[in-house]
Amino acid sequence: MSQTGNKNLWARFQRHYTEFPALGLALDLSRMNFTEDFLEQIRPRLDKAFNAMDELEAGAIANPDENRMVGHYWLRNSTLAPTGDITAAIDQAMADIKAFAAKVHNGEIQGAEGPVRKLFDNRHWWLGAWPAVRCTRPYATRKGQDDPLVHRQHRPR
Repeated sequence: MSQTGNKNLWARFQRHYTEFPALGLALDLSRMNFTEDFLEQIRPRLDKAFNAMDELEAGAIANPDENRMVGHYWLRNSTLAPTGDITAAIDQAMADIKAFAAKVHNGEIQGAEGPVRKLFDNRHWWLGAWPAVRCTRPYATRKGQDDPLVHRQHRPR
């Protein structure tokens, strides 16, 4: 490539490279195939999209038929929710989930076959837990021998 071409690539890189240190992200658009005036041409559409996103983040109704807001990202950061009531509800739900998980992990909550962690440690836990599942489990054989993953007592009948 010529010296002029290299200078043009460097100038384009400088215009179309952006870093987002807080996210640990860098974005290099310099080698994408778009003209220099492309971003200006689509600016009205970008502005419209960004404004719509700002409205959604502020609690605008996204689905008028169901009268619902969109805020799945609030679950990762409840402080982004548009009202204190929503923030409190998310925080309470997260606390309840963590408390339930802690009870499962320490054995306070158990399944019919014992502590849940023990059920999942045994890779055949589900064979005895639900007869309907046990009856519909695929049966595999290898060279006429029983598959070591399937115990004889759990063969479909």
